[in-house]
Amino acid sequence: MERLKQVVITGANGFIGRNVGKLVSKNGFDVLGIVRKGKKRTITFGRAIVSKNLSEDSLVSSIKDSMALLHFIGKGRQTVYSEYENVNVDTTRDTIRLCKRASIKKIIYISGLGVDQKSTLGYFISKYKAEQEIIKSGLDYTILRASYIIGKGDPLSKTLNTQIRRRL
Repeated sequence: MERLKQVVITGANGFIGRNVGKLVSKNGFDVLGIVRKGKKRTITFGRAIVSKNLSEDSLVSSIKDSMALLHFIGKGRQTVYSEYENVNVDTTRDTIRLCKRASIKKIIYISGLGVDQKSTLGYFISKYKAEQEIIKSGLDYTILRASYIIGKGDPLSKTLNTQIRRRL
């Protein structure tokens, strides 16, 4: 039996997850936020489910039959050590498997504006691959291709401010 007012958020303690979680919770939904074990930040909405990874059996019973999973785990900051494939693609595969095991029929994914199969940039390639995994999953899906997301506490503004101060 589908829990019509319950949604699950991966990346619940990230910038997007925190803000969407608060909004969805404020609008009457029961929000289950999956947070990585060992993370310092806790969520301020709904209920946190602490997990080492998305393959844990204990997750399935906690989120079973939720109406949707909002998949906000992702890596966007590029460094020489960027692990786009692991974070953006492999984690999406794990999320799809989790949805199927927990009988969650809908996934909502934040991708990136500019994602295209012809891209030559690692971030966009990984996001494209993640999108393809979702499309071929058989789940009902919504893929949002967002540009830079800014707001109170966003990582982009903090980085830009730091870079500007270094130049002054």
